[in-house]
Amino acid sequence: MTTVLPRGVCNAILLFSPLAALVAQSDWAQVAGGPSQRSGPYMVFDYLRERAVLFGGNGGGTAYLSDTWEHDGSGWSLRTTAVAPTARTNGAATFDAIRGRLLVFGGFNGAYFNDTWAWDGATWTQVAAGGPSSRSGAAMAHDRGRDRVVLFGGSPGGTSRFGDTWEFDGSSWMQMPVPVGGPSARTTELAYDEARGRVVMFGGAPSSGTLADTWTWDGVAWSQLVTSMAPPARWRHGMDYDRARQRIVVFGGSAGTTNHSDTWELTGSTWAQVVTANVPTGRYLPGFACDSSRDTTMVFGGNNGASLADGWELAMPQRASYRRAGAGCAGSLGVPRLRSAVGLPWVGTTFSPEVTGVPAPGLAWFVFGFDATIWNGLPLPLDLAGFGMPGCSLRTDAFATVLLVTASNTATWSFPIPNAPWLLGVSFYNQALVIDPGVNAAGAVVSDAMRGTFGSL
Repeated sequence: MTTVLPRGVCNAILLFSPLAALVAQSDWAQVAGGPSQRSGPYMVFDYLRERAVLFGGNGGGTAYLSDTWEHDGSGWSLRTTAVAPTARTNGAATFDAIRGRLLVFGGFNGAYFNDTWAWDGATWTQVAAGGPSSRSGAAMAHDRGRDRVVLFGGSPGGTSRFGDTWEFDGSSWMQMPVPVGGPSARTTELAYDEARGRVVMFGGAPSSGTLADTWTWDGVAWSQLVTSMAPPARWRHGMDYDRARQRIVVFGGSAGTTNHSDTWELTGSTWAQVVTANVPTGRYLPGFACDSSRDTTMVFGGNNGASLADGWELAMPQRASYRRAGAGCAGSLGVPRLRSAVGLPWVGTTFSPEVTGVPAPGLAWFVFGFDATIWNGLPLPLDLAGFGMPGCSLRTDAFATVLLVTASNTATWSFPIPNAPWLLGVSFYNQALVIDPGVNAAGAVVSDAMRGTFGSL
């Protein structure tokens, strides 16, 4: 149940009638700075910490790399680590959202690997030795619904290919018995389609040639997804799931002597090419990730006959965003986390922020504002220690509030955003006050704060 106070944010936004549908065109743009030239880096987007993580790659010839970089939405930074996986390229990587860590498996640096490592934002830890045999070119995706990392295929060298399927439960690997009729042995790419609860495979390279088929894995069997059209055959492409737009994105790759520069999206069972005015140069083995907090797809490096060091981003002219803008304070279930449950604040859609860490059954006040500097003449952030909440700060003006009642540890609020051009680029702020009896004198704590920007889908 949700109760809206009289001065509700819906009144503030919806008093403007919806206007004509907005037309916007996504485009690729080159961005400056970043790691050194490389192909085949391990790259994923950590949507809990709102940053892309890149590890290793090949800088050309036998120059294999073992550095770790992060992109926080404004630029790349090198992370210094005491321990790291051996320098390598062209392995498998995915983000384990349950445990909040990047996982990498296998790869090549003149020798082949079959070790599994995890990066938690501060430290590399080897979490498994063994499981799938040593290989490069394998593909990996985390099935969040079943909490299993799925790995398929790869190569032990030359034209040899694997066609095995493995799952990792966070501590150990298990080879899955797969019925006859699944995908052929190959090197390939995977992504987890969270909206549809399935792992998706596209294309790859068997012992000879390249493929353009699409397959899905449900934890029991592989099924070929029949589509009316598909990207041209390729391997060594970039592939990831765009959590904000709920679709699979594919970029680049190679087929024979052709290096692709096209971008495709899979929504359900429909492939569609994304046509843009600008495109990165054709390449294979790029670093590739979808930044769901900034409404952006990222490419770094790759190879087009030589290792590359350019970065590119694909975004709408008026991109939406929903990113952390300040820390909360800990309650009995830790610091309540505010985040997008579905999508981003696009005009003409319904946006659903949620707060986790609510004692159940419980209450949470959702605060909506437009100013993070002052409220009722008081400077922000406002220290709430004087209100019985030591260590807590209010970080937005309380232009409107919504009371959320929940029977679980998560409270979600959905509100429609009109399809109005005047909203594009307008920023707003959210924070949640979570009722937590006995945690302090006030019996309440606040979540981290978020800054959102209205954009076009």
